[in-house]
Amino acid sequence: MAERATAFRQVRGGGGTRFGRPIDLVHLAAQSLGDKSLEEEVLRAFDVAVGVYMDRVRSARDRDGLQERLRLLKAVAGGVGAWPLHDLAAMAEAEVAAGYSMCPEDFDDLAFTVAEVQAFVTDLLGDDGDRAALTIGHDL
Repeated sequence: MAERATAFRQVRGGGGTRFGRPIDLVHLAAQSLGDKSLEEEVLRAFDVAVGVYMDRVRSARDRDGLQERLRLLKAVAGGVGAWPLHDLAAMAEAEVAAGYSMCPEDFDDLAFTVAEVQAFVTDLLGDDGDRAALTIGHDL
């Protein structure tokens, strides 16, 4: 069990990423075809979605629900190139699928990584952090 916890924290990596940032901006630019306004729109939607998905991960009532919610968190992170969050969610998803339970520290690590990504988005966009201004669909 201690090995698993250590591996989980190593993936989180203390704020470092494969590319030195919480979001791979080259990947994001490729996903948005270099359109800066589309990049901003995607980042704003991602900022809201990642918070919603993290709340859903925390509120999961059973193993299947938790695994599904982790998969969604992983997918939304991968879509914009938030690799540290993607990798952490992927590891948690695999561990839940293998029958392990997530301990409170695992949830905290995910939440901390989500907060890092959201802070990066806020800094990048120069927002005041008002996420409520964005209207998104109910199908998140």
